[in-house]
Parts: sequence; C-alpha cells; structure tokens
Amino acid sequence: MKIKDAGESGIIDMEDCDISAFKEVLYQVYPTKRPIWSDFKGITKAAIKFKVDGVLEMIKKYLINYEHMYLEQKIAESIKLQLWEAVEELVYKAEHDGFWTTMIHSGLNPEQEFGATTYHDIILPAIAKAKAVPIGIPLRKPFFDDVIFRSASEAWNPFNVPLIVQGIPLYVNRGILAVNNDKMFGRGNKGELIVRITIDLTDECHKIKKIPLEIVEALLRHIYPLKKPIPAEMLRAMLALTYTHQMYHVIDYVEQCLMQEPPTSAQQFLEHFSLAEKYALENLLLKSLHRIEKSCKHLVMQMIELPDFAKLCERTRCLIMDRYCSGWAVGRIEATKQLNREVRINTGGETKSMYEYDKNLSTLMGTKNMDGDKIGTLRTPKSRENLEKNWGSPALV
Repeated sequence: MKIKDAGESGIIDMEDCDISAFKEVLYQVYPTKRPIWSDFKGITKAAIKFKVDGVLEMIKKYLINYEHMYLEQKIAESIKLQLWEAVEELVYKAEHDGFWTTMIHSGLNPEQEFGATTYHDIILPAIAKAKAVPIGIPLRKPFFDDVIFRSASEAWNPFNVPLIVQGIPLYVNRGILAVNNDKMFGRGNKGELIVRITIDLTDECHKIKKIPLEIVEALLRHIYPLKKPIPAEMLRAMLALTYTHQMYHVIDYVEQCLMQEPPTSAQQFLEHFSLAEKYALENLLLKSLHRIEKSCKHLVMQMIELPDFAKLCERTRCLIMDRYCSGWAVGRIEATKQLNREVRINTGGETKSMYEYDKNLSTLMGTKNMDGDKIGTLRTPKSRENLEKNWGSPALV
C-alpha cells in the first residue's frame, strides 16, 4: 500500500524491504535534517517500493543537480536506480541546452550505452517533447505546488484539520503539524486547532505592518514539503509565534537566519542579545559574543550606552563586558597548570604548530635568518590544544 494512504492505526507490510532503507525514507518525511545521500540507493529503493512521491521528487532533484557526475553517468545511474522521470528530465534538458546533439556528434551511441528498451521507450520520447516546445518550458509541472490553505479542496481533504487564526480557518495537513509539534495549539469543540495570539506576536506584527494570519501562512509554507524560506522581515514575528507553540525545528531555522544578519547598528546588535536571551537562543548569543572582538567591536561602546542595555539580565551583560574587556566569555575557563613561565633567547614562548613540524604542510619555504627564524615561511596561529596547555583556555583562537 502507499505510505500516504496509511491512517493513524494503519499497518504497512514492508515485505522484503530493508528496515534501514525504510528508516531513511522516514528521516526525509520527518524534519530531521538528515542528508538524502546517507544511503542513496537504499532510500531510492524504499521510496519506489512504497510510492513515497514526495521523497522520490527530492531524490530526483538531488541526482539531476549533482555536480560530480557527467550527464552520461547521471543517466546511467538513474537507469540503475529505476528513476525513469530523472532520465526523462536529464535528456529533455540536455536537448534544450544543445548538449545532447554535442554528445551524439562526439560519438555517443545512446542505444548501445543505455539499452535499446530505455532508448526507445524513454529517451526518444523525451527528446521529441523537447523539440516540440520552446526552450525554457519545463517537462512537467512542479511536484510541490503552492497550497491555498483556505481553498475548498483543502477543506474537503480528509487528512487536513482546521487551524483557526483569529476566527479564520486554514486547512492544514494534520501529519505535517504533528511532526512540528501541534500540542501547544488550543483545541475547539469540533477538533479544530486554534493559534494562540500573544502580546509579543501582536507587537512584532505591528512593527512590520503585518497581521498574525500572514505570519501563520508563512509558517505553513515553510513546514510544507516546498520548504519556502521565511521572509526576512517576518523572522522576529515568526520567532514569537513558534516559541509560544514550541515548534523547535522552525525556531532553529529562524535562529540560523538571525545569525547570518550582520549587525549594522548598535541598536540591532543589542536586539540580537535581547532575542537570544528572551528565546533561549544559545547559538545566537555565542555568535554575537564572537562578533564583539571582530567586525562589531566598534558597536559595543555605543550599545552599552543605550538605555535598553540595562534591561538585559545580569548574566548577559557580564558576558558582553567580559568579552569586550578581556576576550573571555565564549570558551571554557580553566586554571593553567603551568606555574613557572619563562621566555629566554632559545626557550619558551610560542609552541611550534604541526604546520612547522611537517614540511609537507608548509605553504612557503625559505632560508633562515641569524635568529633561526624561517624567512618566507607562512606562520599559522597556535592550535587551541597547545594554547590551552601552556596558557589556559582562551576566549577565541
């Protein structure tokens, strides 16, 4: 049976399918961030067997866009894996790009190379379709279309559940909501789910002149298989929404987006610390602390003088000041074990790194001067291991 037809109490007979391959399919169905190439042959076999069309689409796209294979290799691999749609699309695109004609003129015999059956049943029809339409027209419509969550078709879908946003119903796949955590939504008398509109969400919506319904729709488009990126102006409102409903996979995504925002003012830099503190974003906090010693060091004094700086908790303020003044706050703090420190003419000082011990790892080699230093040798920073051994753990190496 198709995996998508299985209900909550449905049983899927795996027959002779390898359980590890079936698990790989589930890893792609659920938001695990597991790479699709972990067991490419296994996941392809299982996805074909159980007709998991969404995963098959991801497999096909990965193989088509794979950069470390020539076109002939991609076609041959698609045939081995029985990914016939991938074969069609590869040939179709090659014909539009003019690459198929180039390969034929270079001596390729596709009938002999890929087999007579595949050549006549799949390759030739795909080339004929490519010749019949203008360049740029895709072979088939995208598998993952934009979903209109208020449409009648979605309302009648038995796998959907009403999600109420300020009285407006959106019809959402109950499985997609469940894997992203639907336990924090309110429950209506008829089984509908109700979005909790908090003061934080309302305030963030006012700042960007949006309504909560737009934020929820952006959330749904992101967690659906199309995985549309969340617009940058909605990140803070999205953080307020998902934190309230404990949707941690989306929170992680928003945190990564915020970490990629370069602070351009002291106010924005302070906001990053405030968000990290408010929503327990440890990675954003550490990233912001690292920036104090690098690109944003000039913003720190301006940030400290802002009135809102005092609103940060004492721990966050101490980390910021410690980082700015002494370079600590982002690493382990351990007492040094080296009690006697001496620097003489021939001993002490910087410990040689592995790059200086191994000549094969040196980028530039030259002669030595009178002091014994190599002239023209590219010096590298001390490794963290050596630095901790000699001087304790620094904040940043």
